[in-house]
Amino acid sequence: MRYLFLLLIGSVIGCSTLWGQQVQNVEADLQWGDRQKAPSNTELAKIIDAGTWGAYLFRYRRGRSLSAEKYFIETYNREMDMVARFEFELPGGDGTDLEDIISLRGQLYLLLSQPDATGEISRLLMRPFSPRGQVIGQDIPLADIPSDEKYRRRQFDLEFNRDSSYFLIYNQLPGEREGPERFSLRVFDDAMQLQWQRDVELPFADEGFSVRSYQIDPEGNVYLLGRHQPGKDDLGTKPVHFVYAYTRNGQQQTQYELDIADAQLNQMLLRIAVMEISSARVSTASWGSAPIWAFVTCVSTR
Repeated sequence: MRYLFLLLIGSVIGCSTLWGQQVQNVEADLQWGDRQKAPSNTELAKIIDAGTWGAYLFRYRRGRSLSAEKYFIETYNREMDMVARFEFELPGGDGTDLEDIISLRGQLYLLLSQPDATGEISRLLMRPFSPRGQVIGQDIPLADIPSDEKYRRRQFDLEFNRDSSYFLIYNQLPGEREGPERFSLRVFDDAMQLQWQRDVELPFADEGFSVRSYQIDPEGNVYLLGRHQPGKDDLGTKPVHFVYAYTRNGQQQTQYELDIADAQLNQMLLRIAVMEISSARVSTASWGSAPIWAFVTCVSTR
């Protein structure tokens, strides 16, 4: 089995026509549910899972000076009518932070971070819970990282691959003044078993480099898009974009510089899309030991 990896470069305007031509004949069945009332000052934060059966939604209310944060999970049926809403509290006591809520193989999980007894280590764990907001299993530890005052909350990001057979945990590592860009990658399978881990240090100053997106493929390889600004923006220097591929269980790092310096973009969108292919005539290029890649470039100069 082979996979075709597309790196999409361009603006939202420039790419809309391309994608519109590909999906114009796709039939869709739109279902509208009834109007629902929500608790005051709340926002719909995430669609946790959805399908022909209905959906699970996460609703959130920000904390204020006289009121604490509040968390709700809502269940919708296949007609998109809400059939239940439950408020839940974060387990673990003070210092516990909700990083994310996910659905994996039909089971809901809270992704939580909490400090250890010393306050010097931040621990990431998953806790299974029910659509009624009740904890129904034991904690599943995923990672321990040094605490960083710069990231008191939302220290971790989670990214699934296409079929949820693997997921990536990404987090920044504590930086130093004028020090290099540093972050950590951890890849787990759908049984929450760690497959590989790598702490990354790139040859760019932390202040001048930013990670724009990261993807994980069906084999558990990770691809990361970065932007490096050599000087200050007001000096007229143009940024440089790179793709880093982490293959062979994270043991191999390969860097690719994107030659788009002359492009004038209103809003740049760079994503790595994964599609299974059987037989097709495509223009591809082999990137060393990495899978087959092809490039699609959409540029708007307006």
